[in-house]
Amino acid sequence: MSTLVKAQQISKVYQTGSVTTTALQEVDLSVSKGEYLSIMGPSGSGKSTLLSIIGGLCQPTQGLLEVDGFNVYDLPGEKLADYRREYIGFVFQQFQLIPYLTALENVMLPLVAAGRTEKEQVAAAIEVLEKVGLKDKVHRLPSQLSGGEQERVAISRAIVNKPPLILADEPTGALDSQTTEEILELLAQLHAEGQTIIVITHNPTVADSADRVIRIIDGKIVD
Repeated sequence: MSTLVKAQQISKVYQTGSVTTTALQEVDLSVSKGEYLSIMGPSGSGKSTLLSIIGGLCQPTQGLLEVDGFNVYDLPGEKLADYRREYIGFVFQQFQLIPYLTALENVMLPLVAAGRTEKEQVAAAIEVLEKVGLKDKVHRLPSQLSGGEQERVAISRAIVNKPPLILADEPTGALDSQTTEEILELLAQLHAEGQTIIVITHNPTVADSADRVIRIIDGKIVD
């Protein structure tokens, strides 16, 4: 399979006054198209920083990030925003749904930014909500959904634009074990359909659901 993501010698250093914190140290990583990768590590290991760099949210202090053959951080600001919209689907631990919008409206948000007509937005959002088993709950607010259902809405929002890459930050961290299993089954289904997925987690069960697991400790990949 061809390479979708290639990180070379990625480091990230934060400077707060006189205090220097190294979050990542010369990380090398390749992810193939269609791969399901888990990045595992304890809190503060640098895994979230690496995910943010891949997602175009956090410029590395040094190193090169190529996605689909182009250097992400050579892009000007507007093009970097286009990269995030077109290439990345983000899934967050706390769902980050807008509370006063329905499930349907939350999923439609990326399509508004993509310039789709309202009819196209509604059709695409309903299609993915049906795919994740929420056909009968498209008009419910987040507060009217369980934690697992909210995460399904968040995943629907991430995939509705059909981005090449899904980045999931502790996607089951706020869920019980049964609901975690349901979300992992959904991610496995998306992977089986060809979706490239990178999940960060500290949960071995979540990590083991992926094709490949790498571990980060103190900003370095250890295996």
